[in-house]
Amino acid sequence: MGTMKDAHNLSRTSAIWVTLLSAGLFGIATPAVKPLIQGIDAQLGAGFLYLGMGSGLGVAYLFRGRPSAGILPSETPWLALSLLSGGILAPWLIFWGLSQSTATATSLLANTEVVFSTLLARFLFGEHYSSRLFLGVGLIVGGAIALSGAEGTIALLPAIAVVCACAL
Repeated sequence: MGTMKDAHNLSRTSAIWVTLLSAGLFGIATPAVKPLIQGIDAQLGAGFLYLGMGSGLGVAYLFRGRPSAGILPSETPWLALSLLSGGILAPWLIFWGLSQSTATATSLLANTEVVFSTLLARFLFGEHYSSRLFLGVGLIVGGAIALSGAEGTIALLPAIAVVCACAL
């Protein structure tokens, strides 16, 4: 595996700042969206999410040019599965869970995505764990558990929906 510099054209400091900005935006996204989805169907909310994402990618396409797809026929089933789970089912589940619970509870449950991503990297892609990774995942889960009582409880079905969305 190459160094961080081999993976992209950002310096280490820039990559750290981009990562921190991404984490911050991820953290405020759920509470920011909650007032906007009051009274609309979860499917429509998920559609607006992807409309916004598509618009952003369209702007990037205009400035950076067309990316090379290079999809092999053997990769088509994986692509279809990714589109179904991550592009249709997961957004609907997260928006439905958010519409049925508080933004705080949903945001805290969204931290399970880190756990699932870590497990996926380990068992599907053979990534090696370090003590820092275990510590980081543990702190994220522990913080979510510690803060979860502050806003009250969440019903079981919305909680399952959010966790399943994170697993997808």
